[in-house]
Amino acid sequence: VSVRNDPHRRDIAAYPFTVAVPVRFGDMDIFRHVNNGAIARFYEEGRLRFMASLRAEDEAFANTAFRLIVAHVGIDYLGEGGYPED
Repeated sequence: VSVRNDPHRRDIAAYPFTVAVPVRFGDMDIFRHVNNGAIARFYEEGRLRFMASLRAEDEAFANTAFRLIVAHVGIDYLGEGGYPED
């Protein structure tokens, strides 16, 4: 099994922070697959919700000028997404 397709990566319990982002009808392409641009937006939404959760949990963190900057995003597609799903 390649690192990219490691079954452990598909186990939601392996991740300390998760968020459900619903797939909208407009996120699909003409073949009824979730568009790759939509997938990138789901990660962006998750990153923003993660940062909000850090600020909500830690008052000291909320008052700092710290900002998380994403310098690179790489997406390995392990399967197809569908509508309606999270």
